[in-house]
Amino acid sequence: MLIIYAHPNHKGHCGYTLKYLTQRLLDSKIKHELLDLYKLNYNPIISDKEHYTSGGDKVEEDTKNFQAKVKKAKNIVFIYLTW
Repeated sequence: MLIIYAHPNHKGHCGYTLKYLTQRLLDSKIKHELLDLYKLNYNPIISDKEHYTSGGDKVEEDTKNFQAKVKKAKNIVFIYLTW
């Protein structure tokens, strides 16, 4: 299972959800991986060199790595703040 966490901290509802989920997975001995996008300093902004309709065709290495993890994952959980 792949968990993608996109929140600047681990307090509040999102942090609680992450803690609860990971504890249940550990208790159930379910393998999982956490991608904490803020801790990884991931920049989600598409640059001109990546934007193919602007003539770009280069995908950043961290994005390629994330794409490979998403493609490989059988289950994905997204935890993020929605306002």
